[in-house]
Amino acid sequence: MKALKKVLGPIGWAALVWLIVFVVDTVLISGGRYEKNLYLGIVSVLFTFVIWLMIVFHQRTDSRRLIVKTIVAVLTLAVLDFLVRNLLLEKNNLVIYKFWATYAEYGAIIVASTLKYLRIEPEKV
Repeated sequence: MKALKKVLGPIGWAALVWLIVFVVDTVLISGGRYEKNLYLGIVSVLFTFVIWLMIVFHQRTDSRRLIVKTIVAVLTLAVLDFLVRNLLLEKNNLVIYKFWATYAEYGAIIVASTLKYLRIEPEKV
């Protein structure tokens, strides 16, 4: 049960980040359409970075768990992007994978987690 809780935690946080960025991008900024432009890409990457940075810095974790959380979060975002943005909004024509912001959002999570990783003090032996 503890192992399931450890995995579901990052999935839930990543799904929350994806939902916030999706609502801001698709609903508030572009008026219900999934658009791909420079402004929207920058906003989505910044929102992803800031939200994930706040989540990671407010949780106490060791380096091993942080790496697992980061991998699970990136995979969760990739699955949600594929299922919702690609299949539902773009009718499975894979156009979201030609837009740089899709990959930059995944990179923003990795960079934010790396900043947290650099702040973790090594365990004193």
